[in-house]
Amino acid sequence: MSKKYKGETCVYCQERPSISQGDHVFSRELFLDPERANLIKVPCCDACNNEKSKYEHYLTSLLPFGGRHEDAKNNLGLLVPPRLDKNLKLKKELKAGMKYAWNEDDDGNTMKNLTVPIDGNRYMELFKYIVKALAWYHWGTFITKDSVIFTTALTKFGEEMFNQHLFSLRSKNAVSEVIGKNTIKYSGVQAVDDNEITVWNFEMYGGIVVSSSLKEGFHKSSSVGAISGPPSVVNPFIELCCK
Repeated sequence: MSKKYKGETCVYCQERPSISQGDHVFSRELFLDPERANLIKVPCCDACNNEKSKYEHYLTSLLPFGGRHEDAKNNLGLLVPPRLDKNLKLKKELKAGMKYAWNEDDDGNTMKNLTVPIDGNRYMELFKYIVKALAWYHWGTFITKDSVIFTTALTKFGEEMFNQHLFSLRSKNAVSEVIGKNTIKYSGVQAVDDNEITVWNFEMYGGIVVSSSLKEGFHKSSSVGAISGPPSVVNPFIELCCK
């Protein structure tokens, strides 16, 4: 077992030393076996690893239902059933919450799709961990407790706002990555004047479509946006998004 991260500071809490093997920023469970080699890792303490894993175990059982990437069918068929068999409570909740809804596809055609219930708060909380990890992995930056991290499912309006007001700002560093067969795609920028100001856009499984309502895809979203930085920078943006 590698001891690469032993003694390093946990990127999440910045209070405790990392476990020897560190943490996969994007859980191995998101990928089929052939796609799991060389996934990025960061220093992580045992407590943060356990807490992050709770979100990952829940989401890796549900997110594949919305997969639209190349591995989507195999991911859903091979990985999800054994996970649900180990979590009968979640399996029961999932079965009870499945519904069909009429929605428009990208070409404007009306289609009948199976929907599954998902706890959006858990989805957004996981990305707060991911933002901290990627800021450290790409730029050596710790997102400290003095900063706020805001994550949100981006509607079409939200994506336009992120691109126009945030990604277009002058940046010191930028990154864009694709992991697996479009399993994970993300882009990020870091501000010139404050390393902890970062902006991110994530796409999972080819663009999972999530919605706050079953009616006509209300607040439909296929990507996740995130911004970190001082409250004076992030809070006005939160107020704008939550109007």
